[in-house]
Amino acid sequence: MSVGKTLTIPRHLYERAQRVAQKQQRDVAEIVAEVLAQGLSTMEAQTEDPEREREKEAFRHLHPMLWQKYPREYVAIYGGALVDHDADRVALLERINRKYPDVFVLIRQVRQEPEIVYEHRSVRWA
Repeated sequence: MSVGKTLTIPRHLYERAQRVAQKQQRDVAEIVAEVLAQGLSTMEAQTEDPEREREKEAFRHLHPMLWQKYPREYVAIYGGALVDHDADRVALLERINRKYPDVFVLIRQVRQEPEIVYEHRSVRWA
């Protein structure tokens, strides 16, 4: 579904979108909508959400018990508490979507460490 609204954007941004649209043989409105969607996703990810942070903190707090009772299972955390668990991620997601349709519920796999740490090593040539 589309909404007909007029937005005013700086000329230089419109011209850039127009050039990309020409190169890709697409409509400028498609390009602008796609860029807006990507940008909003990035901005939403960067915005701190108190509910998400509360559930992440609850997961970290509950982790020792979760690891002991449900190792490698998927757990659902809502309202700071464990509300469901399952070895099958899809089955858990389906139940959570039915029980909590319009709210954020943290779903994580219980691993030995509560947080996954990514390391990146780069090579520097001298």
